Amino acid sequence: MESVTTELKVSSFRVLLLIVSLLTLSVLSAIAIEPANVQFTVLFTLAFVITFSLGIFISVIMLSIPNSTVKHNYGSSVIVKISTNGFAFLFPFAVLAFISDFLLQWNAVQAISCAAIFTCVSVSSAELINIGGKKTTNLIFSFLASLLYLSLYIVLPVAIKIVINKVNF
Repeated sequence: MESVTTELKVSSFRVLLLIVSLLTLSVLSAIAIEPANVQFTVLFTLAFVITFSLGIFISVIMLSIPNSTVKHNYGSSVIVKISTNGFAFLFPFAVLAFISDFLLQWNAVQAISCAAIFTCVSVSSAELINIGGKKTTNLIFSFLASLLYLSLYIVLPVAIKIVINKVNF
């Protein structure tokens, strides 16, 4: 148990990767929705930052439900630490989205972001399974967390755009 707890530290570098990745994916997603208007791009960037943050929160909550024994053995913050480490895997996807958008002129940020979200939640779930979480329930809850996260990622910005178009700023 001692060797596992030393690996459960969250480095400031991983947190920096997570923040840079979230900002990159948020800006690229916002540009994909409203590229011509700077005001709306800023608004959508904020909406995506909030969406990604809520999604990480949803993932932490959903992954903590089936892992009471893991929380009991390693402390209550273990789920947050593992999720933060798992979401550091957003970085290669953010780089891929940046390259595809600016160098290749492909608008694939939504597909790349969806794959990134599912991968990061799955990595977090796999780490929880490695330290003693139940395999089947973790897989089910990671799928549900990803589904809720992706629904929020897809629906919230569209709802904001509908509201903006009805209000006609």
